[in-house]
Amino acid sequence: MSARRLAGIIPAVNHVHIERLAAVVCVGALSAVATGVRADAPRDQYVLRAVVDASAHSVKGTADITWTNRSRVAVNALWFHLYLNAFEEGSQFMRESGGQLRGVHAAGTGSIHLDQLSIDGGPDLLAGATDATPRHDAREGAARADEPDAGVGARASAGTTAGTGAGAGAGAAGSASPTAGSAAHPTTDVGVPHDRTQLRVPLARPLRPGGTVRIHVAFTSYLPPVFARTGYVDDFNMVAQWYPKLARLDPDGTWATFPYYALGEFYADFADYDLTVQVPLGYDVVSGGVPVPDGSDAQSGRFRFRAERVHDLPFVAARHLEHLGAQVDGVWVDVVYPPGYRLAAARHMDVVRFGLPRLSRQLTRYPYPRLTVVVPPRGAGGAAGMEYPTLFVGEGPWFPLPGLVYGGTEDTAAHELAHQWFQGLLASNEVMYPFLDEGLATWTGMDLMRALHEARRAGDAPDLPADDPLAPLSRALLAEPPLPADPFELLRVFNFEGTSPAPAPGLPAYDYDAADYGRAVYGRTALLLETIRRTWGDAKLRRTLHDYATRERFGHPRPSDLYDAFDRTYGSGFSDAVLRPVIEGAAVGGLKLDSVDETRHGAGWRVTVRASRTGALSLPTQVTVTHPHGPPSELAWPQSARTFEHTFVGERATHVAVDAQREDLLDPSRLDNAWSATPSDVPLFKRLWFLGEALLFTVGP
Repeated sequence: MSARRLAGIIPAVNHVHIERLAAVVCVGALSAVATGVRADAPRDQYVLRAVVDASAHSVKGTADITWTNRSRVAVNALWFHLYLNAFEEGSQFMRESGGQLRGVHAAGTGSIHLDQLSIDGGPDLLAGATDATPRHDAREGAARADEPDAGVGARASAGTTAGTGAGAGAGAAGSASPTAGSAAHPTTDVGVPHDRTQLRVPLARPLRPGGTVRIHVAFTSYLPPVFARTGYVDDFNMVAQWYPKLARLDPDGTWATFPYYALGEFYADFADYDLTVQVPLGYDVVSGGVPVPDGSDAQSGRFRFRAERVHDLPFVAARHLEHLGAQVDGVWVDVVYPPGYRLAAARHMDVVRFGLPRLSRQLTRYPYPRLTVVVPPRGAGGAAGMEYPTLFVGEGPWFPLPGLVYGGTEDTAAHELAHQWFQGLLASNEVMYPFLDEGLATWTGMDLMRALHEARRAGDAPDLPADDPLAPLSRALLAEPPLPADPFELLRVFNFEGTSPAPAPGLPAYDYDAADYGRAVYGRTALLLETIRRTWGDAKLRRTLHDYATRERFGHPRPSDLYDAFDRTYGSGFSDAVLRPVIEGAAVGGLKLDSVDETRHGAGWRVTVRASRTGALSLPTQVTVTHPHGPPSELAWPQSARTFEHTFVGERATHVAVDAQREDLLDPSRLDNAWSATPSDVPLFKRLWFLGEALLFTVGP
């Protein structure tokens, strides 16, 4: 273990004392969270109280919410997400997912039951409430604050199957039946059959812009056996999306409310949270918030946390948690792990120690005093690889694929760390625009791992844990890889595999099936960004993403905001020529070397090279011609030209390649990109090695 590592990481045995001191400092630092003109001012307030029943895996809770109408229209009703009801039989989530997520299958159900709901100290609105209002099959549109009979705003497309997540029966402005959603009592019957993940609460009188209401909710949450983000295994409880959560009201008066889809995630306002959790003795609790000494007493099982300007606050309750802590770039990082998982925790810490300062510089500064990283136990794979504001869940210590870039624990940690910006700090709509979240995080995480590996080779990054049994092999492969693999090239290969092309990355989450969601939203977006980086240079792309992240910090950006950032850097019209065709139209940058014609010309040869674009996307391209003697000729193929033709007289060509530098990662096939006068002399073992790495990239954790 290096001296730098010893100096930066606090041993677990000193954790309790350091935590108490750090908590005092961090609570004071909450007021120092970087200010911004947005962050949904004035912010909502959530005061949450939770009592965990460890044997029943349930949470008895209350939520006292202060909410302000920040839109430009009066509000006739409030909309809540009841996410845990997604784990009821027959829900939208269960129908779409088939009761599984990422190969982990449901072994039980979960739900949230409301016990009491009142507004501004009034009577219990649930008394006499019923869900028997007539159902309707309304689509296309959004619930508006000034349309009390409107349904939900998920904008599901008509005519598609529930199996893809589309056509969920989301309600729409102007298309609801006269009685739907207009009952005097709160109702979860808002037009999505058999789904109770949305709650509409009518108001006694309209709440005008700038008006504030105070809501009290008492509820009981029942966690499912973990298979999709939240739930329990043994005594480990990942308590996420566990409370009634207000939907976001956009400035134009549109409620961004939707059922909990199998692929879409979340979208909410920024708020200030005060959370108190009571657990049985012997349990520990960690959360994304800052521990508050006043109100916490571990000896009695009470833990209190505060978090400012976040859009969610989950927590973990479990026995025997261990901690690995470090101060990183002014942020207290707490990696929490089960006994025996110390090496996995150290790998997570290494990624955060390297990545947190880097992403703060490259994007926009991480504004919170704390970051919590949870290493889940074996059996909790359904909770792994999930991001929340100021907290993310990594992976357990399964085989980390040593030396294979972008495989295993560290890759997941890098991806989830990137999510602290996309979508944690920017808070885009993950249901309507998932590429702004998963796509940008995929490129950012892969780029971070590329930099980490380069820094390790140069000795400028934290070394692998000294007692990690796989460390020697990892170091050897990092230092001298038998065949350095380009992870983005591997991603390109798997993105374009199969007979049917992936749809555009810019669709709503509910319009994909699981396979296309990964290929389009994660893969195609990352390939587009890396193609831009390789084609126009590294500095321009980083300047663009910094501009975008800085301007849209706390801002709930939409695709147009990302397009504007690219146009500011690359020039007007760049997004129309490059981004929109790919993101909205699924365009590809196919290239083909059509022919290399050689004829005798005096004492030499006349050589004509022809190539064409086979996709709708045009990019500046290089054609490389290699001769028996002298350096290769680099010939420019302008972005505006659909075809390429060049004739030269002199020596014969020995090799011709279109895009030899592999800048265009949106080319579906490279098999037609090159010509050689002699058969390829690439050794067979190198081809097999590449295929082996590709296989591990596909099936690895």
